[in-house]
Amino acid sequence: MNRYVALLFCASVVLVAAAEEKYPATFDSLDLKALLSDETRVQDAVRCLLEEGDAACRPAGKALKEVLPEIVRTDCAKCTETQHKKIGGFFGEISRRHPDLMKKLLDKYDPSGEYRKKYAKSWAEHSIHH
Repeated sequence: MNRYVALLFCASVVLVAAAEEKYPATFDSLDLKALLSDETRVQDAVRCLLEEGDAACRPAGKALKEVLPEIVRTDCAKCTETQHKKIGGFFGEISRRHPDLMKKLLDKYDPSGEYRKKYAKSWAEHSIHH
């Protein structure tokens, strides 16, 4: 019986840990205001995400590029509150200031438009328009 209880406990711990899995803190320390105030950095970040030049990729851009397909598919389900605000803020500004680049990003990461429809309300909260 003790073995059974121990097995259930271990399984519960694994399930809770999996449910609470979040992205690394890479984006948490990003100074979003500084990034958005530097148009060269903004352009570099977008080029990085569009894979139009890996030389333009800074560490945060590389990290975002790796998880962006999942972020789009899940509406940032593994994001912490800070990450949600910063990633949403970044794409909201891209949407506002560079709608043509936002369209390219959306076409790359959501070619069917499925997630644009599915998460339209959530994305609108961050001023992400499509």
